[in-house]
Amino acid sequence: MINHKINAKTVKATVMEYFGETSGNRKNLCSLIEEKTGWSIDESKHRIVRERNKFIRRFYREFIGSKTKKRQKGLSQYKNLKQREYAIRFFNRSKYTDNVTLTLIICKFMGWDNPKNAKDRSDVLIAFQKTPGKVKPKRMTEKSSDFYVSKAWKALRYLALCESNGCCCCCGQRPYDGFPLHVDHIKPRSKYPELELDLSNLQVMCGDCNYGKDNVDETDWREAWNAESESLVKMGIAPIY
Repeated sequence: MINHKINAKTVKATVMEYFGETSGNRKNLCSLIEEKTGWSIDESKHRIVRERNKFIRRFYREFIGSKTKKRQKGLSQYKNLKQREYAIRFFNRSKYTDNVTLTLIICKFMGWDNPKNAKDRSDVLIAFQKTPGKVKPKRMTEKSSDFYVSKAWKALRYLALCESNGCCCCCGQRPYDGFPLHVDHIKPRSKYPELELDLSNLQVMCGDCNYGKDNVDETDWREAWNAESESLVKMGIAPIY
C-alpha cells in the first residue's frame, strides 16, 4: 500500500534514484518523466512548483509505489539500472557516480561521441553493455588510501606545490580565496599507475576543477597557464601569482 504521507523531498529523491540521477531540480526531473512516459505538465499555471510536485508524485505513485503486475510490467521499459550497474562494475566506480560522469567515461573509453541529453546517456549505457570484445582498463593493485598517505607521495606533492605559484593552473583560484588546492595526476592513476610518482604528470588544481576533471579528462593545464603568463609579460603586465 502506498504511503501518501511521504513528503515531497523523499518522493523526489526516490524518483531521482529511479532514473539514476544524483543531482537536478524539479524542472529537469519533470522533463525526464515526460520523456519516459509521454505525459505533459502545464508550465503556465500560477503555482508551478506545486504542479511539479504533483507531477513527480504521480510518477512515484504509478511506477514506483504500486505493486500491481500491470505496473511492474510497464516498469521495465523505463529504467536501465542493470546497464548502469554493469558499467559501474566494469570501471570499478562508486555506486554514487552520476550518469553524466559515467557516460563520459564510457564514451572516452569506447571512442564514441559524448551524449547531449538524458536519452543519449540511456542509449550509451544500453549500447555499452551490449558491445562485445571490451577489454577492461588496467587497475591499480594498491589502495588509493594507502598511496595518498605514503611518504613518497607527500614529498612529491610538496614539490608540485612549490612549482605551482600557489594557484590553480586551470582557473587561477587561490587557497586564501577559500579554494583549497589539490595535486592532480594529469594522466589518472587508474589508467597510468606507472606515472603515479612522476612529477611531470602532476598539476595543481583547486578542488572544484579537480573534481570536475575526475579521471575522464587528461588536459595539461600547466601549458595554458604558462602561455597566458608569457603573453602578459610581453604586454608589460606582471602576472599575479
